[in-house]
Amino acid sequence: MKRHLKIILIIASVLLAVSLVTGILAVTLFGDEKGPVDTLGYGQVGDPADLTSGEKIAGYANVLDYGATPDDNTDDTAAFEAAIKKNIGVYVPAGVYKVSRPLPFNNQNFFGDGSKATQIISTMTDKTKPILYLGGSSTLYDMSLGYDSALVDGSEQQGQRVAVMCGAAIAFGPGGGIKDVTISHVGTAVRSDASDGFGTTNCGFNRIRIENSTYCGFDFNCDAGLGSIFNQITATGCKGQGIFTFTGSGGTDSLKGVTIEGCKLKYAVGYTELAGVTAEEPACIDSELSDNALYLIEEE
Repeated sequence: MKRHLKIILIIASVLLAVSLVTGILAVTLFGDEKGPVDTLGYGQVGDPADLTSGEKIAGYANVLDYGATPDDNTDDTAAFEAAIKKNIGVYVPAGVYKVSRPLPFNNQNFFGDGSKATQIISTMTDKTKPILYLGGSSTLYDMSLGYDSALVDGSEQQGQRVAVMCGAAIAFGPGGGIKDVTISHVGTAVRSDASDGFGTTNCGFNRIRIENSTYCGFDFNCDAGLGSIFNQITATGCKGQGIFTFTGSGGTDSLKGVTIEGCKLKYAVGYTELAGVTAEEPACIDSELSDNALYLIEEE
């Protein structure tokens, strides 16, 4: 009996020592677990940081409080970044704002006073950088996005002049989406890429207007598009591939209420090895489809 008790005490001592060492290493190597978590370029996930009393009540940070000035044709990027660092929603009052770097959101809402009232224009010369990154359960709504029209020349290819990038580096998932937004003067309006193992699942894309895109409306790797709903999507004056391009071997997306007006495209909706998508026939008004197909289905 005493021998068994001695063995138990030895084991307990070893476990205690291991736990202490592990705790020290955890603090030394990884820091306080309550602190921000690096999300590979999609912003920080963490507790709300240094909020004012007004922000605690409202639940969002106003970019005007951090130095943004609408309609003055100056760069407001630093003010947006400061608001984003609060780790709560970010509100952009009516006006026109200029940004020169991508704005990363992860589990943060980003919203304005309406798609005709709040406008964000990107002046980035690097065509491979998007205007916004959206990850986690972020929701983008009630604003318009686009590049300075002088930067979009019609030569844009896949991944160039993207307005909203979601899905790569951190998942864009349930609770996330885009609604009541106008996206204009872009290569691609929304791109989702699951090449690194993450994707976009069960998100809602509602009441989105795409104007003058030169490559694609929604460019999705289908592994990054499982179970998402696309509803009331309107495209006007767009050129290039199609309004929707899905690539991969998954699916289960739903498309309805799609209107294509005054566009010159290869197709309306393109699939490559895609299964399980349900789609209402798009309304095609005064548009040219070079492949003479509302739907283009290809096998890789």
